[in-house]
Amino acid sequence: LKVHGFEHVILIGDSGGNQRGMKEVAANLTAKWNGGKTTIHFIPEYYTYEAASKWAEDNLGWKQVNEGHHDDPVISSIMMTVHPDTVRIKQRIAKNKASINGIALAPVDKAVAAGKKLVDYRAQVTVDAIRKALANTSH
Repeated sequence: LKVHGFEHVILIGDSGGNQRGMKEVAANLTAKWNGGKTTIHFIPEYYTYEAASKWAEDNLGWKQVNEGHHDDPVISSIMMTVHPDTVRIKQRIAKNKASINGIALAPVDKAVAAGKKLVDYRAQVTVDAIRKALANTSH
């Protein structure tokens, strides 16, 4: 991206396993590119699920109870905005398993509406973090 003239490279990711690597890449390339016209920024705020869960608690009234699964109502409701089948909602409803950590994923339209609010929240947090990172660049 630098070779092709990009001035700012922004790294965001939605996988916990990639966060440390992106942070390290940004730090290494920031040092290597110091003084050049291209900057690189790792934006961890996009992936900060604790903040999204807190927002959901404060704004959606969600009081999660950890059930010990690698599943989360924040992420599942966001996925449902794309299509409810991405979380196998029909099968969950059929087996009376349409909730995660005590948060209902049915009715579907209510979960999708919550997911849209979470998408908007995460987008705004990410935009704010990008703006802050770019404001701190030397050019």
